Amino acid sequence: MRATGTTLAAVLLLGCGPSSTYHGAASYSAEERADIEAAATIMAERTRGDPYTIVWDDGDAGDSRILRQLPTDRDVDGEFTMSSESYARTIYLNPTLAVGRLGRVAAHEFGHSFGLNHLPEAEPGLMNPLVIGEWNSADMAACRAVGRC
Repeated sequence: MRATGTTLAAVLLLGCGPSSTYHGAASYSAEERADIEAAATIMAERTRGDPYTIVWDDGDAGDSRILRQLPTDRDVDGEFTMSSESYARTIYLNPTLAVGRLGRVAAHEFGHSFGLNHLPEAEPGLMNPLVIGEWNSADMAACRAVGRC
C-alpha cells in the first residue's frame, strides 16, 4: 500500500506484548523488504509477540529502526541494540547480505527484539551467535526459558 510515496508493510498477526513500528532503510529492494517483513512475521508468530509495522522511510523517524549498515567496524551480518535509557531499538543488517540470508539474519535480530538470547555457540539454531541456522528445538527451548513461547 502507498501513502505519500512511503511504502507501509503491516505485519498482521495477533499476539501479546507491546506493539511496535520499525522504520526501515528505503534503499532495500522490494524483494529484500519482503524478506525482512517475512522475518518479522515469523518471529512474531514464534514468540507470540505483537505484530510489527515496518515503514520504509530511511529509518530516520521513530525510535525503532532497521538500518542497512554495519553497526560498528566489526564485520558482522547483523546486530540488535536497545538503549537502556530511551528503549530506542536498532536492527543493523549488513548491506552485502543476499535475499534468504538477509531474512535469516533479520529473523535472528527480531528474535532479540522479542527478548530472545543467543544460544550457546556449540548449539545450532537461528539464535546461534556465530552461525545463524534454521529455527529448531534448541531455539524453542530458549524461547520457552524466557517465557515467550
